[in-house]
Amino acid sequence: MKKVLSTAAALGFCLYLPVAAFAGGPMATDDAVARELQDLRSQLANQQAEIDMLKEQKVAPAVAPDLSRLDAFEKENWVHALKKKVDVTLYGQVNKAVMFADDGHDDDVFFVDNAIAGTRLGVTAKSKLNEEFSTGAQLEFEWTQNNSSAVNMADDNPGETNNDAKKRQMKVWGQSQTAGKLTLGHGSVAADGIAQIDLSGTSIAGRTDAANGAAFLFFDQTGAGAYSDINVGKVIGDLDGGRKDHLRYDSPTFFGVTLSGTTAEGNYNDVAVGYAGTFSDTKVQAGVAYTWEPAGAVENIVVGSASVLLPFGLNFTAAAGEKQFTNAAFEDGFFWYGKAGYQMKALTVGSTAFSVAYGEYDDLAGAAFRTGNVLNKMYEATSWGAEMVQKFDALNTEFYVAYRLYELDEYNSVTVTDYDNISLVWSGARFSF
Repeated sequence: MKKVLSTAAALGFCLYLPVAAFAGGPMATDDAVARELQDLRSQLANQQAEIDMLKEQKVAPAVAPDLSRLDAFEKENWVHALKKKVDVTLYGQVNKAVMFADDGHDDDVFFVDNAIAGTRLGVTAKSKLNEEFSTGAQLEFEWTQNNSSAVNMADDNPGETNNDAKKRQMKVWGQSQTAGKLTLGHGSVAADGIAQIDLSGTSIAGRTDAANGAAFLFFDQTGAGAYSDINVGKVIGDLDGGRKDHLRYDSPTFFGVTLSGTTAEGNYNDVAVGYAGTFSDTKVQAGVAYTWEPAGAVENIVVGSASVLLPFGLNFTAAAGEKQFTNAAFEDGFFWYGKAGYQMKALTVGSTAFSVAYGEYDDLAGAAFRTGNVLNKMYEATSWGAEMVQKFDALNTEFYVAYRLYELDEYNSVTVTDYDNISLVWSGARFSF
């Protein structure tokens, strides 16, 4: 390039002289020629400097967008709201299982949606005014095709008649870091989940209530030789709170403690206290709730649970609750439940968790009553369980297998009605996103 430019400049100067003479102009003097040569040298030097600079420049390679200024939420979520300054998170899960049931009289295989944590889709949105104040909203719906709490020997496919999405959360909230959070809409009351605190890592496979198999009827083997009108869910439950149209308050967390309260449709009211903390790598969670006027037949409920996870994987979970019926003649319903488990990193894909559980449930059906001092009827139900959950962290998937045995005895002042046990085995997988 340098040689080409030098040659071009020399030829241009040589052509300049005859052209100027032919045009009739005066011949340049020696001084004029010298000045002209100096100008050409300066131009050549400038052009060479530009050429050298261009040679030193390199095309910058394509680089990933700079995420250093984004917070953790924005780095992992690329769902954006139409409105400015609103952070949006889309989430959900699909949870499917195959379940085998034997009620002592019949057995069958069912393909179900695991009612412990059913298939669902939700979205949350949050707008922050500053570090102190924020507002938000949540929409969440659930689709439980063949809900494991609805199938039984008479109907192995209830999902065919009810495939509609069911609302779980439809609410708005405002939060102050110093004053707390106020929520309005449909969603979890303060007592929701208070009986199901569990650090075992196996709650997806088994928990305090009878979410799986609740609709199975007990078979009367003492004389009637027929199915009773008592299903598992009627006599086995954990008195946990649910979801209602409500106004709820949650306090800021002080030393791991959070206070909550709800007033909701149907004159429902509750208060709850929750705790979460870590002591020398030992995790502890606990909670207790008191509910009054939760339903027409129930006066009040007291329920709570606690769970401890030790650093080496051993864990213990306990829950208990009592409900008082509006009818003073009914015996109070009561349950207690315990679980012991162990978590380990046997595989590189994720943690493996095992647990065994047992629970007793007395008079939860609200049919136990006395005439004077004579007990006319009462129900005693028990539940045995064993669970295993294997996580696949890179795949956001959990594989699980579980066994559950339900037992029921009915007592009155004259006879004892003995029902066949109901045995369930289920195995499935949950994919979360």
